[in-house]
Amino acid sequence: MWKKFRKAVRKVVGAVLKIAKVVREVAQRFAGILDYLGGLVGIRPRKHLRLQVYILKDEKGNLVAPSDKVKQWVNDAARVYLAKANVELHPERDQFVEYLPDSPPESALYLKECSFSEGFSDGVDWFEDHARSPIFGYGGPVTVFVVGDIGGANGCSWWWMHTFCAIKASANHLDLAHEVGHVCGLWHVNGNKYLMDEDSIDGEELTNAQIAFFRNARYVTYLNVQGV
Repeated sequence: MWKKFRKAVRKVVGAVLKIAKVVREVAQRFAGILDYLGGLVGIRPRKHLRLQVYILKDEKGNLVAPSDKVKQWVNDAARVYLAKANVELHPERDQFVEYLPDSPPESALYLKECSFSEGFSDGVDWFEDHARSPIFGYGGPVTVFVVGDIGGANGCSWWWMHTFCAIKASANHLDLAHEVGHVCGLWHVNGNKYLMDEDSIDGEELTNAQIAFFRNARYVTYLNVQGV
């Protein structure tokens, strides 16, 4: 009984905190409106984004994806965002790709689907416990969890309330860049030349509005410092 009560309390508190994060997201977007407008007209001095990628281990203790493969995903994301938005990616710790000592629960290793409701699941709560999220959220890293499977999707993010996303181990080389874009508020656009195309992630282009919005995200700052 006590265990169920604590779980229920955690869910309620977690829901309140998620709502608070949505409010914080909106407030910080408005606080950076001048920078956003500058980005729209092409004023784009170098900015910085910190990134942390964790490869999960399966039930046998094996990594769900080879580290070299995931490092290439990161390299592609870094190349795209530097070339398209003048945003440089930096590792949150010593290196971009690391592994967690804790064994993930099945609900985190195998997400049922990419949906709004899944953002409140036990698996996503586990991600939240293992993703660094500074108090004010400004300048904090985007955390990526490489998982075994995501039902019906190669990646998933809940940008309005979480600072992290999940990528399926068998995803293609631009899916990580695509989901990082979602965490930073980017929306889908139609056209296979675009990074944020919903159907086929083969392109690397961003629209002018997307570049400005990406640069306006709370994770993207002018100083390469850890978030607060």
